Amino acid sequence: HYYDLWCLITKGIADQAVADDGLFDRVLAHRKVFFRWSWMDYTKMRRGSLRLVPPEDQLKDWAADYTAMGTDMFFGEVPPFETVLKVVGDFERRFNQ
Repeated sequence: HYYDLWCLITKGIADQAVADDGLFDRVLAHRKVFFRWSWMDYTKMRRGSLRLVPPEDQLKDWAADYTAMGTDMFFGEVPPFETVLKVVGDFERRFNQ
């Protein structure tokens, strides 16, 4: 799914979604009802505090998982995990401003 997020960002779709002021709140409300996880603090899911980049201590595991998925899940040229991480991190910073 991280690759999917990278695709949405690099194609400009993420910026279009951010421009829709109510979309984030509607998606969050939907998630709370239909895909609620007890370990997730939904009160922190808002502009200014949304985290898309994994914590530093988990990056190695995320990178390994991304690499392992590469042969089965992706078609065409696949960007390196570091590239995906940078693009997602840049978007996270813009979103939270």
